[in-house]
Amino acid sequence: MESNENDSTGKVLRLLKIWIPIILVIVIIISGACIFMLMVNWIPLSATDREYWIEFNSQLLNGIFTFTAITTQPLRFRMAIWTYKWRHSSGESKIEYSSLIEKAVPGIKLSSNAVEPGDERLASTDKETNHLGVTPRWKWYLILTLLNMQCIFQYPVTVAMWGWIGRTKERPNILVGICVPLSFLSMCVGSVWPLLLMRNHNMQVPLTK
Repeated sequence: MESNENDSTGKVLRLLKIWIPIILVIVIIISGACIFMLMVNWIPLSATDREYWIEFNSQLLNGIFTFTAITTQPLRFRMAIWTYKWRHSSGESKIEYSSLIEKAVPGIKLSSNAVEPGDERLASTDKETNHLGVTPRWKWYLILTLLNMQCIFQYPVTVAMWGWIGRTKERPNILVGICVPLSFLSMCVGSVWPLLLMRNHNMQVPLTK
């Protein structure tokens, strides 16, 4: 009985992990489209109603981005700790930490060998990296920084949006205007870069019989 309950719980959790991001993406697209149409006056409303619905959709988007930042930041902090331990360990410990990172970020391949600070395998050119199948340290450090900065840039936006709810004229919109693009850019680059590394590596590595 317990085994069946565990299997059912696992299936529900897997479905939630699939559907929650899909639902959030749909809401983001719809809310973003509503804000755009309201700002260009494609939806005929009075000035007061237009301001209300722009604020409503802005707060909805801010809530989603804040939820995303809060739920992903702990794992990204742990990845930073794993990276430090991977960098300063050897043997089984190094393999364990590199496996944790590679599982968390598909496309990243870290050396599980004992590596000295000047090891060329982790400071190599792209050509050498593709041949060895190892991601250079600097690329992984930059990707990890971008993934964390996505969350960090979101927090000032959350404070500005929630601290001045309904007071758009008093809100520090310059702060919002700076942090939102930086958070979005960090997310895009930090998320897409590992996928490009994985794609390039798959194209470079010949198939073996």
